[in-house]
Amino acid sequence: MRIIGGSWRNRKLSTPDGKDVRPTADRARESLFSILEHSGTYDRWQMAGATVLDVFAGTGALGLEALSRGAKQVIFIDASTISISIINRNIKSVKATERAKVLCQDATKLGPSKIKANLAFLDPPYRSGLAEQSLSGLMKAGWLEISALAIVETSEKEVIIPPEKFALLEKRRCGGATFWFLNYLPGPAKIEPKQGSAFPLTT
Repeated sequence: MRIIGGSWRNRKLSTPDGKDVRPTADRARESLFSILEHSGTYDRWQMAGATVLDVFAGTGALGLEALSRGAKQVIFIDASTISISIINRNIKSVKATERAKVLCQDATKLGPSKIKANLAFLDPPYRSGLAEQSLSGLMKAGWLEISALAIVETSEKEVIIPPEKFALLEKRRCGGATFWFLNYLPGPAKIEPKQGSAFPLTT
């Protein structure tokens, strides 16, 4: 496993033995960040200067990819002490400790936060039902800015029902994974597609 792009491109990342942690595959991660940075659909969520959450962080690959591409700071959240150890090791290997915060916590039971993210990656165990619970937890505890973009990874045919304050912009299939792009809109504001573009539901 490696960082795909940005200032730490091709830097190798530590991964755990066994199958308890399922990192997002390099190819799927490359596709995801290409969509975010080059499709034009998500220009309002610039990676440069972003405050990012990496929830169910595993190895921290998604958050480190964001840091490599210019994110201001990333909060890594995982309940596994093994994952936390690996995340800390990977953060130190790229000398990113000043821009990273690591929390060993249950993502569905987070306390209030003074930090509000405008971009969140959630990669819960497949078919666990934790995606909806963690989205609700982030919302209720104030971890997300209004209009934040949340991206949830699920298995290819898995279906999630986001909380009502999250609008589905689109979903993209990347290999054996599906990415759900959700816009957090707790108030009356509505995000309109750019003129001449749309948010297609691709399968």
